Amino acid sequence: MAPIRRPLAILAIPLALAACDLSSSLGGSNTLVGLGLAPISVTNNTATVEPVLQFARNAAFQLPNTAVPADQCQGPVAIDNTNPPATDLDEVDAGQSVSWQQGQTQEDLVKVASGTEVQYVPSSAGGIPAQPGALVTITIPGATDGYPAMTIVARLAEEITGVGPINPAPGPAQGLLLQWDAPTVAQDSSKIEFLLQYNTAGGTPNQQIICRLNDDGTYSVDPVFLTGWRLSPDNGKKVIITRYRSYFKTQTDAQFGFLSTHAITKTTFP
Repeated sequence: MAPIRRPLAILAIPLALAACDLSSSLGGSNTLVGLGLAPISVTNNTATVEPVLQFARNAAFQLPNTAVPADQCQGPVAIDNTNPPATDLDEVDAGQSVSWQQGQTQEDLVKVASGTEVQYVPSSAGGIPAQPGALVTITIPGATDGYPAMTIVARLAEEITGVGPINPAPGPAQGLLLQWDAPTVAQDSSKIEFLLQYNTAGGTPNQQIICRLNDDGTYSVDPVFLTGWRLSPDNGKKVIITRYRSYFKTQTDAQFGFLSTHAITKTTFP
């Protein structure tokens, strides 16, 4: 089966995190920039990753920086489900393929072109077997008059586990306790985000509280944020939990940003 060009979701994912002002600038004028997204999926205790890489010239982006201390909540804010406008990138070549290696597993991410747009993706659908939390080595061969050769070693996001009960109706002066299993390594370069979504009339959520947190396993949301959450019926509530790991590298006039994620959704309470 031929490789499939995938939407570069990395351009849309950080919107909630950027609102918490915990993102970093990447790229800019006279700069070559590479972007990599590595979402983890876990089905029946089997993990896979579907990396997507893209390279451009004179492009500027905001990417979550998971090395920045967090523990911030804001809201409520309206949920915006509209897709961001397409970005017209001046894309550049980075070689015929990019090597992706985790332990003894190595796979070439192949170049897929559509007009002037180029991505590097797995050669077949279904993803690459992955060990969440493991280190991966990305080897970019580089191309003449394009992106330079570069090697990146970054960590995949761990699977989210151990999420505790989430109280659907805390008291007016009561905080909302969030609990989960913290990662066992490099905790300071991992962040977790809780989107507490709700609709006070029930049905599809239309408001949310955004909490981006240090990945240490526990946090209590201040009651000041919780009026709408507390008053909404359970059928109007949803919680989206995402773990992030990012990595940045600069080499002369080239920059690379990497973001790995794992997300789960909770719709039953507590």
